Amino acid sequence: MVERLIYILILICISLLGYSQDPTVSQPNLVRNYINPAYAGFTTNLNFSYTNRNQWNYLPDAMSTNIFSLDNYCSNSGFGLGLLGMTNKEGEGVIKTTNVSGLTSYTLSSGSANSVGKFMISGALQVGILQKKIDWDNLVFSDELDNIYGNIYTTNAFPRNEATPVMADIGGGTVMRWAFEKKTNYRKKVSYTGSYITLGAAVQHMNQPDESIIGIETKLPRRYNIHSNLMLRIIQNKRVKVDEKPASYIGIEGLYQQQGQLRSIRTGVVFTHNNFLFINLAWRGSSTEYRNTDSFIFSVLTSFPSIKINKAKKDQGKIVNNELKNTKSTVNFNSSDVISVGLNYDLTSYPLSNRLTKGTWELVFRYDFTNRRLCRS
Repeated sequence: MVERLIYILILICISLLGYSQDPTVSQPNLVRNYINPAYAGFTTNLNFSYTNRNQWNYLPDAMSTNIFSLDNYCSNSGFGLGLLGMTNKEGEGVIKTTNVSGLTSYTLSSGSANSVGKFMISGALQVGILQKKIDWDNLVFSDELDNIYGNIYTTNAFPRNEATPVMADIGGGTVMRWAFEKKTNYRKKVSYTGSYITLGAAVQHMNQPDESIIGIETKLPRRYNIHSNLMLRIIQNKRVKVDEKPASYIGIEGLYQQQGQLRSIRTGVVFTHNNFLFINLAWRGSSTEYRNTDSFIFSVLTSFPSIKINKAKKDQGKIVNNELKNTKSTVNFNSSDVISVGLNYDLTSYPLSNRLTKGTWELVFRYDFTNRRLCRS
């Protein structure tokens, strides 16, 4: 009981005295709008994604984060629209944070408006609302404790405030991508044609909203994200043309984040196969102390076509023996829309250990509505 009380109080003090941090994610490639709002509308499809993260599962009522994202690209105008939502609970559910943002971006491309061109650059603005709450019913005060029987009394403490006001939250970012055009030598395994490099930077909480609940000014620190990746296309068969899709890629990636006094870096290797399989191995740790390794990350994601049910109309059918037989419904794979399901695991390292935390699990679901948009082209 005492250890549990101390654990909760530490988390509350950290949150309320100016050391608040945004939740991290294991696989930023799969929740790109959370890292950089400029990714809204960066692809030509209508995209939906959902992420559930449970951190340090050995702790009672582990820290839990849910992130959903929806974004869409308007091809003729160049604008992208998106919606981003996040809920987070920590301290055994005592502290709860909710954040909802609208995203708008504008993309310039040297190639076709319907595909990734030779060069793309996108800038975005993120405007939303944020609120933090404390569940006072889950708090345990000293006057509730008995030396022998534990928590048996009713506290005389009463909450001053249970939630912050709904605050404005502003962010922005930019993403640039170059697609290589060098001719391919089919004798080599890796092709420059079809390969690309991406660079981006974003700032969240530009206005630093005051998330204080107890009346002491507590500014939420700005979160700075700088990210990059290099993806090289693999030529598996010399008969396959470089502009044919799907394709396989190998690559390297990096992500630097800073919020308040916390600075972290994430780097890893990526392998994708024919838009079907995604594998990522990464390391995350402190950017100022190389020995301070946070975790090793293992990620796998698989994609497959969505299922489409074709139902026959009532007035259509087949004539058999002078009788009208209704055509049965058929189930087919719709090759245009794509469903992706992924699983990430963080193996906790020094200074904590996986034995004490049991690691972190993260589940990702994504649905790509191919060639469908909310706005008119």
